[in-house]
Amino acid sequence: MKIGEPILTVLVLLALPLVVAQDSDQDGIPDENESLLAERFAPVLRFVSTEVYFPIEISYAIGNSELKQIVGDGEAVLYTNPTVMQIAAFTDNGTKHFLDNVHGGIDDRGVEQNFISTREDLEPTVYARVTAESTYTVVQYWFYYPFNDGPLNSHEGDWEMIQVTLEDGNPLSASYSQHFYGQTADWEDVLKRDEHPVVYVARGSHANYFRSYQGVLGVQSDEVSNNGPILDPDDYQLVLLGELSVHPPGDAWLKFAGRWGEWGEDEDALRGRRGPPGPAHGDNAAKWESPVGWELELNMLHTRWLWLSWLVANFAILFVIYLVLRGAWTLFGLGRSVWNRDVFGGIGLGSTMAITGAIIAILAIWQPWYYLTLNIAEGNYSTEGEVTILRMDGINGLQ
Repeated sequence: MKIGEPILTVLVLLALPLVVAQDSDQDGIPDENESLLAERFAPVLRFVSTEVYFPIEISYAIGNSELKQIVGDGEAVLYTNPTVMQIAAFTDNGTKHFLDNVHGGIDDRGVEQNFISTREDLEPTVYARVTAESTYTVVQYWFYYPFNDGPLNSHEGDWEMIQVTLEDGNPLSASYSQHFYGQTADWEDVLKRDEHPVVYVARGSHANYFRSYQGVLGVQSDEVSNNGPILDPDDYQLVLLGELSVHPPGDAWLKFAGRWGEWGEDEDALRGRRGPPGPAHGDNAAKWESPVGWELELNMLHTRWLWLSWLVANFAILFVIYLVLRGAWTLFGLGRSVWNRDVFGGIGLGSTMAITGAIIAILAIWQPWYYLTLNIAEGNYSTEGEVTILRMDGINGLQ
């Protein structure tokens, strides 16, 4: 025994590094480090007061849907009560499989009514993924919403995400998904609570913004504000995902290449009414396979232009303030000669606002371009990869 005890001690000490460095998804990042990074940058989500849907577990989608497939001109029901392992068997993007919510569709309020009736029993959930690309470490957060009810389109199921990019353990930037595109910002330009990025979620569309007054410029027409519910990291469960090729059995749904919502007609695909692909598939493949490459394709948030969004978002309030002040000046004779002549050199306050509006319009020419892209694999409207069907900028307008 006296000889064996030192040997046992040596074996235990040799085994300790193996335990500490466990990497269950084989991505080169130890599991413990992944957990620490996911918790370190877990986002703060801010919603509009009228928001109906919040990020939840994918078990809601699977448990309230039938797994279907488009066959010819019709739909075939493959499973009425699908399981994670059953949907995980369908890994081909071209086979037209989809989860169809049994409570309603894109042309009614059935999904909304069901979700509202069960919302109190559903725990808010955020899915985290930590991966490496080149010299960078990327922490992604994926959000599943049961329905997209945005101003541009509606569809069953909704996948959105944000990511934080690090180098040598230091955060460099954050990128937020917005409809078919997204936006990136230097880390110092991101609003944060400690190191937790603050995300302003648009009502219905669930596009993610860096400020509460964004979303009003461009074709999105999103409603974003800071007057609604807040999900802090302590308010939701954070589920750490593995990789597509290697993951725990519970993450097998990542392999499902079908749609997380009603398929609809070919026209629905053009109108953005078809259910979205999940993480790692379809439009989300680039975000998953090359998160740094995806980020480099995004428009950069320029804080010097944010005031334009603020003015547009608050124009109605500013105009009311102007009318009140103008009425006060007219009623009480306060400052008319000073404001109208001395300060503005004889130009009325109304004219001054008009000139200001013209200046804003001119400056808007240099705003980033907006793109709407489609990638349709099958059908009469199939495309050769991702194509741009709509583009808008301040010079050429809508194209």
